[in-house]
Amino acid sequence: MSALTIFVRSLPVDASNDRLEEIFSEIGPVKHCFVVKEKGEDKCRGFGYVTYSMEDAQRAVREVKDYDGQKINVSVAKKKLNDKKKGTTATAPKEPVPQKEQISRSFKVKPKESQTDHQESQFQGLRHRHTSDARASY
Repeated sequence: MSALTIFVRSLPVDASNDRLEEIFSEIGPVKHCFVVKEKGEDKCRGFGYVTYSMEDAQRAVREVKDYDGQKINVSVAKKKLNDKKKGTTATAPKEPVPQKEQISRSFKVKPKESQTDHQESQFQGLRHRHTSDARASY
C-alpha cells in the first residue's frame, strides 16, 4: 500500500507533533507526522506534514478542518523540486560522479552541422508541417 503526505497550513504557534498526530489519527493510522519549528526554538512556523496510506490521506484532506478550534488548511503535499540557489533536492543525492567523468563530459564536442544543412532541415520541417496541416483540413 503506498503512502501519501499531506501539507497542513495555518497551524498555531504552539502546535506540537503529538497533538497534530492525535488529530489526524482520528482519520486513520499515521505513518509519520511533524510540525515545522523555528530553528533553535520550540515555536511552530505555522505548517506541518502528515503521512499515511493513500485512502486515509484523501479522507483527511476532505474531513480535517481545524486544530483545537483554529481553522487549518489541509492539502496533498507536492514533491519538492530542486532548489538551484541552495543546491538541494527532495530526494537523497545519488552517488557522486568521479571527477574524471565530470571533466570528460564537459569537453564532449558535438559535431556541428553546416548552417545550410540546419536551415534546410528547418524548412523541411515547415514544409512537412504545412502539407500535413493542409491535408488534415480538407
